[in-house]
Amino acid sequence: GNTGALIYEFENYLVILQSVHDALDLKTSLDAARWCLSGDLQHKLQGLCGGDDSSGLIRKQRSFSRLSNVGGADGGHQKFMQVSDARKDLLAILNHQGTGPDVIRQILLLDYSLET
Repeated sequence: GNTGALIYEFENYLVILQSVHDALDLKTSLDAARWCLSGDLQHKLQGLCGGDDSSGLIRKQRSFSRLSNVGGADGGHQKFMQVSDARKDLLAILNHQGTGPDVIRQILLLDYSLET
């Protein structure tokens, strides 16, 4: 058999698996923190999760399109900027003097999900 092709296909599978796993972790963190986030921030974070697609189909399609567009820096840069913008908003909540410990915990968990 062609070992190189098999390794390539397995690596692609791992990329897809990782992207779906990361999106689900962020979605779980977002769902747990919705009660302490503004609607605007929720919308930004939902966009990073892949929208409102509960079936996961859109995330899978995006994963496949990323594989076919390897080296596309524009998409990666755009996602980086979206994450950076969302984290800036999270930092503002953390820096607010009236933010309680329960909110701080949710924000830190959400920020960690964005980091990973």
